[in-house]
Amino acid sequence: KQWYQRRVRGINAEYGSLIVQEDINIPVVGCSGRTFALLLGRHKVKRRITREDLELEWRPLYNICKEIYFGKDRAYNLKVGYAQLEAIIRNVVSCARDYFSESATQEMLDEGEPLLCPTDTMCHRGTTYLSMFLPVTVHPDNGFRLWLDLVLGLVKTTSISFPTLLCRLAKLNIGKIDWKPHIPWVFNMVLQDFNLPVGESHTFAGLYNGRNKLISTRIEIIIWMMGGDCTDIILDHLEILTKTYLSYIHPSNRGKWTMKLVGFVNCICETFLKRIEIERLEQHYWYRQWPESHRLSQDTIDRFVKIMLPSVKLVMFNLNSANNFQHDYYCLVRLAPHLVLPDYLNHAFDSIESVVEPQRVTTALCSFAVSLRALCLHEPSKQQIVPLLNSLLPTISSNDLNKSWIALLAFSFAFTMIPVVDCSHLIDQPGKRKKDLERVWRSTAQFKDIVAVFIDKLLSLIEVSAMEDTGNLNSVNHKNRTSKNIKASSIPDYLAEGSIYMSFDSLVRNSSTEIREMILDKVFRFVTTTTLEVKIAGKTMGDALSNLSNIYTERTLKKFMPHLLRECDMLLDEETQSGETSAELLWNITMFRSILRGRGDHFLPYLEDIQALLEKALQFHNSRQLMTIVVKAISDLLHLLMKIKSCDNQSCQVPYDDKTFDFTSTWGIGMEIEEMKIDWYVPGEREYEEMLKIIERFGVSSMSKLNQYVKDKNMCKEQFHVQLKVLRAITKTACHIMPMLGADSPVMLPKYRGHEVNEAVRVPIVNLDLKTGLKCESALLKNFRTQAAETVKTVYDYQSSNMADDVKSAEMICLLLEDILTYKGYDNHKMKKEHAKYKSVKQLLDDRLLGKKKQLRTVVIHRLLLQQQYRQHAQLFTPYTEEHHKYTQCLVDMSLSNYTAVRQTAQHCLKKCLSVMLNSRWFFIPQILKFLEPREEISHEQLKGAIFCLSLPRITGYFAPTPMLLCEVMPAVCKAQHSEKDSIINAIERLTDYVIDEYRTCTFETIVSEDARRYAEQISGPIPDDLREGGFEISKLRDDLNKESFNLCIERLLEILKSEKTTWRFLDLTVDIVRTLVRRDMA
Repeated sequence: KQWYQRRVRGINAEYGSLIVQEDINIPVVGCSGRTFALLLGRHKVKRRITREDLELEWRPLYNICKEIYFGKDRAYNLKVGYAQLEAIIRNVVSCARDYFSESATQEMLDEGEPLLCPTDTMCHRGTTYLSMFLPVTVHPDNGFRLWLDLVLGLVKTTSISFPTLLCRLAKLNIGKIDWKPHIPWVFNMVLQDFNLPVGESHTFAGLYNGRNKLISTRIEIIIWMMGGDCTDIILDHLEILTKTYLSYIHPSNRGKWTMKLVGFVNCICETFLKRIEIERLEQHYWYRQWPESHRLSQDTIDRFVKIMLPSVKLVMFNLNSANNFQHDYYCLVRLAPHLVLPDYLNHAFDSIESVVEPQRVTTALCSFAVSLRALCLHEPSKQQIVPLLNSLLPTISSNDLNKSWIALLAFSFAFTMIPVVDCSHLIDQPGKRKKDLERVWRSTAQFKDIVAVFIDKLLSLIEVSAMEDTGNLNSVNHKNRTSKNIKASSIPDYLAEGSIYMSFDSLVRNSSTEIREMILDKVFRFVTTTTLEVKIAGKTMGDALSNLSNIYTERTLKKFMPHLLRECDMLLDEETQSGETSAELLWNITMFRSILRGRGDHFLPYLEDIQALLEKALQFHNSRQLMTIVVKAISDLLHLLMKIKSCDNQSCQVPYDDKTFDFTSTWGIGMEIEEMKIDWYVPGEREYEEMLKIIERFGVSSMSKLNQYVKDKNMCKEQFHVQLKVLRAITKTACHIMPMLGADSPVMLPKYRGHEVNEAVRVPIVNLDLKTGLKCESALLKNFRTQAAETVKTVYDYQSSNMADDVKSAEMICLLLEDILTYKGYDNHKMKKEHAKYKSVKQLLDDRLLGKKKQLRTVVIHRLLLQQQYRQHAQLFTPYTEEHHKYTQCLVDMSLSNYTAVRQTAQHCLKKCLSVMLNSRWFFIPQILKFLEPREEISHEQLKGAIFCLSLPRITGYFAPTPMLLCEVMPAVCKAQHSEKDSIINAIERLTDYVIDEYRTCTFETIVSEDARRYAEQISGPIPDDLREGGFEISKLRDDLNKESFNLCIERLLEILKSEKTTWRFLDLTVDIVRTLVRRDMA
């Protein structure tokens, strides 16, 4: 109840701040609109808060929409806004219209009906207002019955259209409207929207590469009109419609209309499935009454599937649209598996063996992936799964990587859902059972042979990938390859690499001990008898071995660790004599690094030997590739000692060694999280002690060597680079259990013209318990970040004065400062990648029709691990202290370096630092603006660095909404005319565009009306006089400073226009800025 009351008060407060304004303040409207939509936009909030609990006024919101959409001030650029503003307002209206009063509908009609003249230019305004604001959840007598006949009459007889309004009406008023007279008209409009060529007609559908929004809206109207007597009529019309366009999507009839029809098939299948999900799973909502007579029966679903199945099959086997059918087929399989799966099984084996039509093989593979869970749950089709897997093995071939990666993904989904356990021994147990079940048990005896062939094919793919030309990868980081820096012809190779990782991971997780031992023997034989290059084949093999070690840790270490330690030690001794890095050493050290995965307690017996080997390998600093692998191995070793992980990752709670349990009964079965018994491994005291030893052995040692190098230069350049890499590896891996920098340093408060302008609206959190399982009690951890920062600062001072041309060390210093200042264990790119992978797998394997939150056990464990990582890697904000300022100054200096690589790295690091340090922009931007002044001592590189620093997206977003800073930037940019290089001119133009776009979000004056004060007191109670007066004084001071800075900016810009030294290019630029600055509220 308290949550409910707080939520209602918050909604009232945000809506009040939105509507009670004497003059519309666009930034306030945008901010309050986002918060209001966030508070009220979710379904679980709406179903609890009824119209009796919350009633909102519609006319103030209507006035805001009039001003924003069609206001004359915006037309003349006197009141500017930003691109997302209209979308925010639409979202606010969609959340609020269900809570308008009963009399609001008639008032809206009185306002909008006079505008509905087809020959008048004001007609567009009337349709926009009514489509947005008319509520459809009020009582019919006070709601849609007042305007439905009017709207339908206008739509049928004129060009006026209300598609979204009719769609909302059909969706939220099921069973209250007789749609029978209007069904033929709706289907006729859909057919006209197709715009298909008939006979000798030359009308075409036009270029189309996606789903048509108008057709999608009309499809939703059709689907939500179904129910009661309308169902059979709609299905009859739908059957006629599909027969009409069926010949147009035939593979032989390719045209501009093909993608439009494919989009129609996709949309209608998805919308029908969505309605069935809502019918079966949605709880009672006060705004949607669902009569039992209008729920769709299974017979209706079966008929719909039979109607749409021929269209989906044509899309499946169409060469031009074969990549667009998966979702359509997935919807039909979920709706009626008993109709779709037998038809698929009849064609699957023939399609897989097809040689003439390779697209049929790809279609069969994709269909298998999307229908796998239905195959597991459909008893008649269950016995065909293992034979299908056996028949899919030949599709994995190095001759066709595009087909191979699809096949590997299909195997990955199969191994995720099916325990790879031999259950054939259950046939000999006494008891009554079905023949179909015996066939499934008997087929599981093939698992061992299937896995053996599958592993051989994976290893052959890895071996073939070693033949790829790796010379062009020297300039591209293989870990961060994207479609932007690789050739299009190489994309299937990288997709195959990722699918190898996923399929191997799923297989090892869900295999019995016997099959895991077989996999372990095959992989061990391959690793010990083969030597491949490490850029592609070594990376792929390392990923597979990492999965094996992460899941089957104890046995993998027992088999691999002694051999790899012995081999690496022997090869390092040989390299000492030869002086060259052999391919065999790189291969073995890569495999050694790959097995550093799993639970930390399993590595305790090997830690001393591992550290000795890594220490020995660090002496060979001349091999850059070897040093990169060794440094990553140090980071992996430290990471596994502090990582929380699940003890079991299999899809079934029963151990796979249990000979009495029927594992085929768990194929594709989901469960709720409350039913899962998941054991977690949390690092203990022994792991904590070993972690401290590693930090001291490598981290503290590298700091002492770097400090000694600054004093007497006792190392070569390569050794210096290696020590920087080791220090960064230790810092980045263990920093989330270390206190943040600057906890005891004084906070720097910004000032503008002698007045404090502290805008730290976020809560400044310095340290937080991130639930890592480890406590920061050691003095080594408490002081490590500070000591590392001091060491890096000392190295930077030495490097900038004695080694300014050493670009690599400068880049490493930038990255180290970024990690020390801001890094809390949160790798944004990696976390987004893992979340996208989880989301895609969940979406494909989930089936809401089986029950809400009935997910596969492996998927739930993956989600829990992601949640734990998000808790550990929470994005925190810190105040800007004097200690931060000291080290950020180094990044600012390197952002203006003469070397492009150093500037780019430093600017990227500076952007991340300033994004988490509150108020840092007030100290950073004025310092950068000094380098825009036309002085002779400022070089082109410094000018370019300053412009790019201000053009960083995060930095631009931080200074632009603040008028005081913005008004300092604009004149400085217009004065930066002491270089005519094309790169600098282009950078200045981009910066100007950024500034002008963000200027639209500025607020120069905040006016609090009497209505707003009364509204606030009604919500929160009486406001104390001292608090009210203090708030008004602060607001007035800020407004005065904003106006003063604005007037000063105009004066400076006019001086530039009057100056004879201003070039023509910057004269035009200044005129554009002055024209943009003209505002009605600053007259």
